[in-house]
Amino acid sequence: MQTPKLTAALALAALTPGCATDDDVASSDQRYSVVDRYDQEFGWDTPPCAVYLDTRTTDEEARVVEYVAELAGQRLALVYRLVAEEPLPMRAEVFDHDGQRLVGAAFDATDLTIDGSDGSRLEVRGFTGFESETQVSGSLTVRSSEAVALLGCALPVRPTLGAVPAFLHNRDGGRLPDEPDVGQGSEDRPPLVTWNGRTSILGGVLLLAACGNPWGWRCPCLAWSDPIAGEVPGWCPTAAP
Repeated sequence: MQTPKLTAALALAALTPGCATDDDVASSDQRYSVVDRYDQEFGWDTPPCAVYLDTRTTDEEARVVEYVAELAGQRLALVYRLVAEEPLPMRAEVFDHDGQRLVGAAFDATDLTIDGSDGSRLEVRGFTGFESETQVSGSLTVRSSEAVALLGCALPVRPTLGAVPAFLHNRDGGRLPDEPDVGQGSEDRPPLVTWNGRTSILGGVLLLAACGNPWGWRCPCLAWSDPIAGEVPGWCPTAAP
């Protein structure tokens, strides 16, 4: 398994106070990563989320992005990474301030698993499909409601936070040198992973946020459509073809 260059424990330990205002997001280039500093509260209606974000650190070479946030007084890190050689290549994990994983998920274009910190596991087959096509098994125990809430924020699909990392669009890329809030990708290169499903990788991120919870898997009717995540219907009252 590929080991990401960024770790939740490292980001939390190295975090220092910033100077961003409500109208600005500060970006700084490092040798292997780009750090966006927010230091402000954000809120969205779908899926519902209210969170204080400190930073986002993106490493396109390692295909990992990490958000450091605060919820109900708890410092948490949310990490998304793409591990191409794994059967379920897309990963999303929430860590506490000590670097202990509180909840983790992995998925491909059709199937998904969510793991609790106690070894419990929820498996969802056909998670991007209609309700009648979705098969759910297992059970999940997550002791941190804040970790579940942070995972439910679907942070990568929020345009307010700046350019979406290129690897989440399933391609190589980075930031434009003179415009650090604008992403660039290599459209002529093959995708990083084979992804043949109803939704994109970012659509899967959105479904994980909207449908996953400690009590099982249940999707609202999202009827989501935008240039970032694409078409993500959720469980709308539409019969499967």
